Amino acid sequence: MRTVAESEACGELGVVGSSASVGGSGYVGCGDCGCGRPVCVGSLDVGSVRVGELVDLMVDLGEARARLEGMLMSVAGEVARRNGWESAAWLMREYNRVPAVQARAEAGLAHTLAAEGLSGTLAALCEGEITLSHARVVARAAYKEHARPEADLLELGRVHPSDVVARHMVVHDTPAGSAEGADGEDDKYGTGPAAEELRAQRDERRARMFRGEDGMWRLSAQFDSITGKRLHQIFQSAMRAMRNRSGSAEHSYAQRAADAVAELLGADSDCSRQQTTLLVLTDYDHAGGRLLDPRLDDGTPIPVEVAAESAVTARVMPVLFDADWQNIAIGASRNPNEAQRMLLAARDGGCIGCRATVEESEGHHIRFWRDGGPTLVENLASLCHPCHDLVHERDYQVHTPPGGRPELRPPEHLRRANPPPATNPIQRN
Repeated sequence: MRTVAESEACGELGVVGSSASVGGSGYVGCGDCGCGRPVCVGSLDVGSVRVGELVDLMVDLGEARARLEGMLMSVAGEVARRNGWESAAWLMREYNRVPAVQARAEAGLAHTLAAEGLSGTLAALCEGEITLSHARVVARAAYKEHARPEADLLELGRVHPSDVVARHMVVHDTPAGSAEGADGEDDKYGTGPAAEELRAQRDERRARMFRGEDGMWRLSAQFDSITGKRLHQIFQSAMRAMRNRSGSAEHSYAQRAADAVAELLGADSDCSRQQTTLLVLTDYDHAGGRLLDPRLDDGTPIPVEVAAESAVTARVMPVLFDADWQNIAIGASRNPNEAQRMLLAARDGGCIGCRATVEESEGHHIRFWRDGGPTLVENLASLCHPCHDLVHERDYQVHTPPGGRPELRPPEHLRRANPPPATNPIQRN
């Protein structure tokens, strides 16, 4: 990858363009080639590039795309400052030919980055250090006093995907909190960062059903982390029931998902409401004799009061395990038992490959069952179906560091020679 000097057009925006090249035949860069455009994109015969170089090129182009999106946010933000974000959205839809929903979202983000003074986020995006989805997470946190500051979110974003950063937008609750000052529905949430985030998510809940431009109906909704978790469990249970029906193999995953939603919303007689299991993890303070840092299996913090209420109203299955996740249950069957599944959910927090949810994942035998691999927690890892196929069909490997969580690694020919070190692990507090 080579860095192209600032062109006049790019320099006016304070953005340094970049280009990625293989054998000099393909690049993305600033318009210093005389084409008259602020950004130019060359051509590349990808079929002639070796696999290792393709991986590096994909990473470089991803960084270049982030820089271009940073430039777009800079321009759209200035348009929004002078003419309003609604005008910026209209112009993006009219002249960039993007759907209205996307145009409004991107123009709104550009306006927020500029209006809230999130210059660090815009700079990191223009340098290719974060992606546009990371910028959305930071912009959403800008309005919340309980969220991590911009610098902390950017530090996490330089290492972790945006969906992981979003789940850790706030730190965990302090050991105790009083609900004084809250009223009405919010009483049960208590106080602290996790409680404030849950309230904010409740305020932001949305649902919309509309007919698209192609004549088909679309359903869009967003829920707080706890409601969404329960609904997701019900949905996945309905999906499993769909998969077990005769003739289901003739339908795609997306078609079965649509059928499941239609049956759940339509209260079909064949689709009964399923019970949900909310897995809440806490640490135990031996000195103080109390539970700390309640969180869902994916690491999302929840208020202490919500955890306490769940313990009162739910079927409780207390489980204790040591720091190495060992010796919770011994299994002789091929499928993990309930205790082992609970521990896998607590340890892995979902698929170890793509971070799909616990409900979408199953226990995979690291040493294959057919090769004599035991159904023990230390020989199991949570994988969704696509990542499970990577192991069996694409030679991906599950690696477990001593005392750590399993990791999914690509085969040798797809690994980068010098991958960036993950030096910024997410801290719960």
